[in-house]
Amino acid sequence: PPPMPPPPLPPPSLLPQPQLPGQTHEWTDTWTRYWQPARASDTLTIYVQIDKTGSSMLKNTLLEAPPESLCVLDTHNIQSNPYGPRPDAHPDPSQMRVCRGSAVLIGPGVVFGSCAAVAPRRCQYLTLLREPAARSTSEYNYFCRACAERSKFCGRL
Repeated sequence: PPPMPPPPLPPPSLLPQPQLPGQTHEWTDTWTRYWQPARASDTLTIYVQIDKTGSSMLKNTLLEAPPESLCVLDTHNIQSNPYGPRPDAHPDPSQMRVCRGSAVLIGPGVVFGSCAAVAPRRCQYLTLLREPAARSTSEYNYFCRACAERSKFCGRL
């Protein structure tokens, strides 16, 4: 027999909204203003980073791409970012670059569920995965034993 089609998606108002400590609806409204697709085929790719999978390497590769070939929206550059903007973040969000075609969204506050903020426009997720035992060992050694990234997880276990 042919495979069954997937169930229909619920209306966008019923989809789970990404909620992290400090995240507000105003924050979602802020970053969504920077993606203004010109065509129905334009897609927002939401890059969800997972520690110790090579995600920093991919993020840096995306950030180094020529702006004419790839429009990258980095939430670090938005002053109202509740996760803490970079020191060089734009004090006036209206001065930030607006992506008028397909774009990639990266940075703090970008989570699975973020596509609901741009529905019904096209949106997809991108993430890197790693063999779970190797990732856990690497994460423990990096964050707990070496107390890396400003002691992100030191003393919390």
